[in-house]
Amino acid sequence: MFKDYYKELKNLEVYEEENGFVLYRLQHPYLYIRDIYVKPEHRRSHLAATMADKLAAAAKELGYTHMLGDVEPSNNSATASIKVLLAY
Repeated sequence: MFKDYYKELKNLEVYEEENGFVLYRLQHPYLYIRDIYVKPEHRRSHLAATMADKLAAAAKELGYTHMLGDVEPSNNSATASIKVLLAY
């Protein structure tokens, strides 16, 4: 139901694994990653990058050529998120 809610309300897809999820939108030619969440005990395990890699590979197969992401500056973990985004 969460996936349906975000699809209807925000036009976002949800990719989910056991310890994290990604909210994203495919808008040709862009894969736009809106949010990535990883459970606290699994952070620093490269799970966010792994999920982003999987989405990027799937989008590339569909002909998408660019990937975008952003960080909400008011989030508690904004500084860490910006570092991750820049490193990716």
